[in-house]
Amino acid sequence: MSEPINSYNAWWLRQNGKKVKIDGLSHRIQVQTYHAIYPYKHEVISVYAEPVNKRSAYYLRERKKLGDDWSTDVLGSPALERELRIQLRGKEE
Repeated sequence: MSEPINSYNAWWLRQNGKKVKIDGLSHRIQVQTYHAIYPYKHEVISVYAEPVNKRSAYYLRERKKLGDDWSTDVLGSPALERELRIQLRGKEE
């Protein structure tokens, strides 16, 4: 992977693989980026929180409702992103 274009994306890339809590359930942060050149040079980032224990009663109940595995789009909710940034800042060295 090449060097991130901006510091926002670089910060999220440093959080890749770290654990956070969402609604009391442990999740692991998964970050992906790709570079695009059209219509201008830019970097696209996606940040998801994957449940750690996919055998928990909560996860299995949600999976049954949804009919598939699921993850949480962190950047899709400003409130969730803010909460997880607070959690992750406490884990920075």
